[in-house]
Amino acid sequence: MDSKFFSQILDNIEETILIYDDKENLVYKNHDVLDNQEIIKRKNINIMGKNYIMISFGKTEKDELTGVLTKGAFYSRVNYLDDINSCVMVFCDIDNLKYYNERYGHIETDKIIKGVAHIITTNVRSTDIVARFGGDEFVILLRGTNVSKSYDRIESIRKLICSTAYDLKKVDGTKERIYTSMTFGISSVTKDVLDSMISADNMLVDGKKNEKNKVYVEK
Repeated sequence: MDSKFFSQILDNIEETILIYDDKENLVYKNHDVLDNQEIIKRKNINIMGKNYIMISFGKTEKDELTGVLTKGAFYSRVNYLDDINSCVMVFCDIDNLKYYNERYGHIETDKIIKGVAHIITTNVRSTDIVARFGGDEFVILLRGTNVSKSYDRIESIRKLICSTAYDLKKVDGTKERIYTSMTFGISSVTKDVLDSMISADNMLVDGKKNEKNKVYVEK
């Protein structure tokens, strides 16, 4: 009876959901759990006087090149956060990527994108969320913090990116060592997450028109 009840309301939900009774017996699942799925929420629920544990697995697809989350996985993860109003949104992209593509080709330039992603992910906390939004654009959700505290952390990441060298082969076959840079836009997260994303992205875009390789913070 438990399985039939839950199937009526959960069978068509995209996220994977497992439900256990109070004796930890699996009473329902709407999809099989895949290798690339992670638990994003665990909740105790009571249905008609009976206690259950509901475990949700989000779409945690990873970007093939960088290993960070995809755009779709980022949206899925953010939708389940309970602390979203104590988060900071950061949009960033690599400066002058078009020039690198033309000088070194896309395959060599991918080394820069991959390297930048590694620097970002190794310098944020495991509870923070990093995703690749486009070719050279990334989004970072810093949790349990505010804009002023986040500035120093992002500034340190920017400096690390600037000080990291890449040995790339030019399209004519010769090699050279280069350094790159990145520009950032930071916004506090309001109840409307999309507005916060737009604000951070706008600061990034507008900031790059004036001066690249800087961290821009909402006024």
